[in-house]
Amino acid sequence: MIKLLIADDNVHFCESLFGVLTKEKDLKVTGVAHNWKDIERKYFETQPDLVLLDLKMPGKSGLEIINDLTEKEDKPKKNIIVMSGEMKYRASLTNVEKVKWVMAKPFDYEKLIDVIRESARQNIIPERVNTIVDDLLSDLRFPFCKGRRLLKMAIIIAYARPALLHKIEILMKNVAKKENYLNAKSVRSTIDKMIERTFDRAQDKNVFNILDEYYGEKMTTKEFISSCVSYIRKAMRNS
Repeated sequence: MIKLLIADDNVHFCESLFGVLTKEKDLKVTGVAHNWKDIERKYFETQPDLVLLDLKMPGKSGLEIINDLTEKEDKPKKNIIVMSGEMKYRASLTNVEKVKWVMAKPFDYEKLIDVIRESARQNIIPERVNTIVDDLLSDLRFPFCKGRRLLKMAIIIAYARPALLHKIEILMKNVAKKENYLNAKSVRSTIDKMIERTFDRAQDKNVFNILDEYYGEKMTTKEFISSCVSYIRKAMRNS
């Protein structure tokens, strides 16, 4: 069940949206708020999975509300879907920490429901997946180093969003920069070298037979991650 908080000062819009969302069996509206005080109170009371937030709100703007929620959370969650007809504001939201998606008003309700489900799916990575990836990298004798954490992150991203696999090396480089890795500029070659070294070490112990696919003597980063994702899916089905 995906818990939602609707935050918009237009009462009629909220009523319409509430009626549409409550017809979906996997969606639950835990609150409706029309001003910033209600939003903050209901946000921390109901702990929604996602907030549907309009940018034009009385008292405080949507941007100010996002900043307030971010400051009051120990670990801010990327769980806000912005709804706005103001293009000049929407363009500045793509890198805001808590904003998961930006939808232009007016929008189709079916499209919003698809966005809600996709956003919730991305937010909920089973803890079991973390364990499987850790165990897999250990079984493959992957070196304990900064790159291991980055590679683990990339594997989990590829598992959650398969469509991003072809962009995974670019994503890894961007994450490396954000995480202030010293070797951010050469992160792709660094990861490739570690995978190659891992392959050589694991081959001696016949460890690579736990992967679903075998690519020969050398594996690229994308091939390695693709194999790991296949392994995770199989392990999740069997668990």
